[in-house]
Amino acid sequence: MELTKRNKNCTEDIFWECVKEMDWASDPDHDVVKRACLVAWTPEFGTEFSKVYGEKHSIVGKVFQEYAENDLSRRQRDEYYLGDDSFGDFCSHVVGMGREVFDAELANPEMLYERVVKGDYSESFGYCIPNTPSKDRGFEDFAKCMGYDITEEEWKGSYRETSRDETFEEYMKSIRDVYFNHTKGDWAYIMDEHYFKLANRYNDHLSEFVEELGGSSPSPDADESEALALAKGLMVYFQAVLDRDREKAIKISETALESWWRLYYIAEDQGNLRAKHADLLPMGDQRHGGENTINDYRIYMGGLPKFKCMYHLHLIRKEAA
Repeated sequence: MELTKRNKNCTEDIFWECVKEMDWASDPDHDVVKRACLVAWTPEFGTEFSKVYGEKHSIVGKVFQEYAENDLSRRQRDEYYLGDDSFGDFCSHVVGMGREVFDAELANPEMLYERVVKGDYSESFGYCIPNTPSKDRGFEDFAKCMGYDITEEEWKGSYRETSRDETFEEYMKSIRDVYFNHTKGDWAYIMDEHYFKLANRYNDHLSEFVEELGGSSPSPDADESEALALAKGLMVYFQAVLDRDREKAIKISETALESWWRLYYIAEDQGNLRAKHADLLPMGDQRHGGENTINDYRIYMGGLPKFKCMYHLHLIRKEAA
C-alpha cells in the first residue's frame, strides 16, 4: 500500500482524501496501513491528521448519543450494548468508512442506530493511525511524570536495582530509549534506533548462553548442540539489526522467528537444557518480546507481512505431536 506524500497542514478535504486512500472499507491490515502512513506522512502532518480524526470521532459519538437519548425508546436502546471499547470502535469505523458514509449517517442518525444494532463495525480504524510524537516536555519532566528514578541515589534500594545484571547506567539508557520513542511517536518504528535497545538486550542474553553452554562440562548433547546453533543464528540476526544491515536482517527474519520459538521449545516445552543454561535465555519472561521485535522489524522496516502470535511455535508443536 502506498499513500500520497503529505507534509503540510491537514485540511478537511485532505483529511478525507487520506481516509479514502487508507481504504478501511476493504478491511485492510492495521499494520500495513500504519506503515504506509509512517512512510508517506511527516510527523507534523500526522499530528494534524490525528486532530481532525479526533474531532470527527467525537462528532459521531455526540450525534449518536443525542439521538439515542432523544429519539429511541427504551426497548430500542435495549437492542444493543456499547461498552467503552465497542463505542470507540463504532465511532472510529464510521469515520474510516469515508466522507460519504460519515455525512450520510450523521444527517440521518437512524442509520447509525441500524449500524450499532447489526454490529456493523470493526475494530478499529483508529489502530491504523500513527501515535504522534510528543515534544511537550523534556527528559526530566517526562521521567518524573512516568515515575522513573533518574538519580542513582533514588534508584538505589529500589526493585530496579535487583533486576538482572542491570547497572544504573544501563537502567538510565533504557529510560532514555523510552523517551526517544515518546518524542518520535510511531515514527520510531521506521527508525533503526528503535530496535537497538532490544537487539542489544537479546544479543547479550544469547551471547552469555552460548559462552556458558559452549564451555560447559560435560560437553553439550544433541539437544544442547542444536540450541547452541539456534542461539548463534539469532545473534547473527540481531547483529544485522545493530549493524543497520536492513537487507540482511529482513532476509533472515523468518528464520530468526523460527529459531526463536524452536529454542523456546527445546528449553521450555521439552526441558532439554540444564536449568542454569535455560535461565540465561530471553525466552522465559521475554518470549513475546523477541517475537514482537522481529515482527515489527519485518513490518515497518521491510514492508513484509506479520506472522500471528506464536505461529512458528504452533507449527513446531504440531510437527512434534
